[in-house]
Amino acid sequence: MKAVGIIAEYNPFHNGHAYQLREARHMGATHLAVVMSGNFTQRGEPAICDKWTRARMALECGADLVIEIPVPFACAPARDFAAAGVFLLSQLPIDTLCFGCECQSLSHLCAAARAVEQAERHPMMKRLLDDGVSYIHAREQAVWEIAGETAAEIIRQPNNALGIEYLRAIGRLCPQMEAWAIPRSGAGHHDERPNGAFASASYLRSQLQQGNLPQLSEWMPKQAFEILSQAVAQGRAVTSLESFSRLLLASLRTAAPEQLRQFRDVKEGVEFRILRASKEAASLDDLLKRTATKRYSRARMRRCLLACLLKIPQAELASPPQYLRILACNPKGRELLQRACKRDTVPVTPKFAQLSHMGFSQAKLEAQATDLYALMTEKAAPGNWEFTQNPWILL
Repeated sequence: MKAVGIIAEYNPFHNGHAYQLREARHMGATHLAVVMSGNFTQRGEPAICDKWTRARMALECGADLVIEIPVPFACAPARDFAAAGVFLLSQLPIDTLCFGCECQSLSHLCAAARAVEQAERHPMMKRLLDDGVSYIHAREQAVWEIAGETAAEIIRQPNNALGIEYLRAIGRLCPQMEAWAIPRSGAGHHDERPNGAFASASYLRSQLQQGNLPQLSEWMPKQAFEILSQAVAQGRAVTSLESFSRLLLASLRTAAPEQLRQFRDVKEGVEFRILRASKEAASLDDLLKRTATKRYSRARMRRCLLACLLKIPQAELASPPQYLRILACNPKGRELLQRACKRDTVPVTPKFAQLSHMGFSQAKLEAQATDLYALMTEKAAPGNWEFTQNPWILL
């Protein structure tokens, strides 16, 4: 058995994701496990369709097992997102982590990861942060100082940056895990135009939000496109951020500063800027324009605002994921789960009620988040999705 893991969002699943799964098989993977974001993503927004739908896409297109990344980590900064994914894979246990990146050389990526480790302890970075420079730009400048222009250029690319966090998490949590880096093929992470058969997830989301669903069939595997089309037809997709925007503004306009200070990344007086902007803004984009600064980038602010909406406490990232929650699996996936069950590992279950009864704080946050997500889809749904939706099982 060669068990390979992938950390993903599949928002939505497209040809580039299918290419990665095929490459992993060609490189020797006999079993493929995916740990995937739930109903909210690292971008700080609701996923384009719910996690059970996206897990089914993954299983139909080549994955054997899909495990959920709990919501506090799914919408966290890259370091915490990567660490949660690697931790969950280590519990299965997985032999190898496979990820896509812009860098053509794993050795160069590893060198950049070492430079990032040094940069975060460098006095220059602390000085830049104290001067109000954003974390990302401060780190980039410190890496340039330590390792030169090539390393700084590597960490600028979004998939390289995430790959570096995967490598760092492996080093901290499970040094025995191997890494396979697959150079991205076709469109880049944020490319506004497709490249042949490949288009970025950002582009596909924008097309769906503009009502161009049929066009997506060119850049998605047939099975994934059919599943997405069904979700859209049933009103289960988030085809607009309007409902998200209104729920967010409503929660902020009725909040007090001391309440917001309880939530992740709300510090340094940013709660007052958020509350003031929430009274003036009428949309998410307007809210971001009024709250983002040189220190608080739009990406950081999106995650900060989502933490306020979902009521994610400051301390929730201090401990690792509390359980392995199964979203989808096939017979090979069950073989992976059997490996996990033989170890003294975190609880493994497809049954959310079981996690809820065990009193896990992350399960409580998940249930609350999904109840809100159900109001953001095109056709608003009743609550308790976590307790009524079943994992996708292929026999």
